[in-house]
Amino acid sequence: MARGAVWRQYFQRQFLLSGAPLGAYLRAYKAHRDALEAKAQAAAEGEDGEEDGEEDDDDEVDADDASARNAGDRKKSYPSKNKSIIVLDDSKEWDWVPLHVASSVVKEFCFRGRFAEAIEAYASLPLTDAVRRDVVAILQDYEQYPSLLYLYEVHRSMGTGVQPLDVAPELDALKKVGRIEELDTRFQELSIKDQSRADIQKLMGN
Repeated sequence: MARGAVWRQYFQRQFLLSGAPLGAYLRAYKAHRDALEAKAQAAAEGEDGEEDGEEDDDDEVDADDASARNAGDRKKSYPSKNKSIIVLDDSKEWDWVPLHVASSVVKEFCFRGRFAEAIEAYASLPLTDAVRRDVVAILQDYEQYPSLLYLYEVHRSMGTGVQPLDVAPELDALKKVGRIEELDTRFQELSIKDQSRADIQKLMGN
């Protein structure tokens, strides 16, 4: 078994090429992580002399543990107008997934043009607010406006457990896809402070 981050990057690349379900990758990753933890525990109990060269593995486990502790609660049902995201599980089965792993999976899906899978992972895995903003920026850069609008619907359905996304990319996407009535309605729903923002005033043509 390869070690640490090198193993993870290699296996993640193979997973993305294979088209296997995301849950299969996460279960394999967890098996690897559990094996590292068991090995570290055995070493701590007296099997010293086996730790040379294992720093990368230990660092990976430590990083994973820290990420898991920082994972927040998330809802798992995300209905939309005419469709719904099928999340990995309606329990907290995936709350253990380290933040850096969750982030890399979601972004890799985006970079490979697999936007539906990216949104599924976005809805299912623990992500920081900064990473969620990064995903919005990536969808903007790739001009995936329908996917971006769906992401906003999913994000709102997640409730108060996550910070609201900035409204400007959503308004821009509505304008780009020609949903002008929805654009006007969404603008009217904003606070006076947001309506008066220079970027939003420019976007609305005021």
